Amino acid sequence: DKGLAVFQQHCQTCHQLGPDIGKAIGPDLSSLRNRSKEAILADILLPNRSIADGYAFWTATLRSGETIQGILSNESAQHIVLKDLSGQEHLVDRRQLASLQAAPYSVMPEGMSSRISPEQMRDLLELLKKGMVRL
Repeated sequence: DKGLAVFQQHCQTCHQLGPDIGKAIGPDLSSLRNRSKEAILADILLPNRSIADGYAFWTATLRSGETIQGILSNESAQHIVLKDLSGQEHLVDRRQLASLQAAPYSVMPEGMSSRISPEQMRDLLELLKKGMVRL
């Protein structure tokens, strides 16, 4: 499937398409089948327009000066867990935090229109509208 090839080349490093394809760093895109192609396209082309709930990118600055960045994947009264862009989780003791700030932008790169041709974008949108892919 042409759309799957586009997903694998440009999206799967951060997104899943069902349980078997991609990495669970950003939202699972199999849930997009109920959204319009226009809305999906706008999210791809304008990633900073809105950030999906639970996928803000955080910077934790420790009292030591070290910084850790990632998506807040878990938290308790004593710790937070930040998942970095490689998928590795970092346990941070809240007592060691000097600051914790959410980025005002999405970690999804801008400029996808220059990386994906109109034909590839059409194929990707068709795939995303189908929902979960089974291999």
